[in-house]
Amino acid sequence: MEKGFFRIFNPESSAKRMSDLNKLMFFHKISSQKIPSSYATYKNGKLPRNVFFRDRFNNMWPMGVTKIEGALYFENGWKKFIEDNNTLEYGDFMIFDYDGNETFDFKVLEMSGCVKEGAKCEKKKEVFLDLAGRRKAITCKVRNMIDRHGIDIFRSGSATKPKNPYFVAKIIAKRRNQQYVPIDVVRDYKLELPPSMIIRDSAGREFETKVKYWKDGRIWLVGGWRSICRWNLVEKNDRFICEFVREQCGKISFLQVRVLQEGSNSHPNNK
Repeated sequence: MEKGFFRIFNPESSAKRMSDLNKLMFFHKISSQKIPSSYATYKNGKLPRNVFFRDRFNNMWPMGVTKIEGALYFENGWKKFIEDNNTLEYGDFMIFDYDGNETFDFKVLEMSGCVKEGAKCEKKKEVFLDLAGRRKAITCKVRNMIDRHGIDIFRSGSATKPKNPYFVAKIIAKRRNQQYVPIDVVRDYKLELPPSMIIRDSAGREFETKVKYWKDGRIWLVGGWRSICRWNLVEKNDRFICEFVREQCGKISFLQVRVLQEGSNSHPNNK
């Protein structure tokens, strides 16, 4: 875990930049949050453009990071984060610990030092009730999205973190023969994906997949995944650790895929 920082919650200061830009309406005042200058200096003014906030219940929120006049801000997600954590009050301490890999673990302390519950989410429910009793899906979609870093499985010792660029994913129900490649992995490691490539499972079986770029910038690997699932008996909640193996020149040689079964250290075929 890298060095973190804390902020004292203040809706007015949460959007100082927005107020400076012609004092927009009040609901915009929680649309962004400045990252402390000391922390920005510690990070040499560099953070991924897209990060995640994760609370102690493993609820996650995607968050954008923008740079304005040399200062870093959490934006494009901050307002949603504040709305979901609607127990926040003026003077609460928000503590953020960075894992060094695009995720900030956070907790909220009252001025007394007690930890606040925040946006607790029951894992088996898909619909949630807010404090007013209204039906509201807070983090279900976020929790089911691609866990690109697989932090929990590496912390638990279920698997060893790859040395090469990688991402962690699950089966996509409506796209069982396709897999999404997080754009941040491609950008941060300056990967040059070929038009087609080999995906190889832990038994050495190889399948061909094609790289497709969507107009919105998303990258998909099309083909080969259905075969990998069939040969490795992959089920709904199993996960793939997908590692881009590169040659010495930096060219991608193949994509190594390891299957982790839900509730176990690894797929039997991978032992």
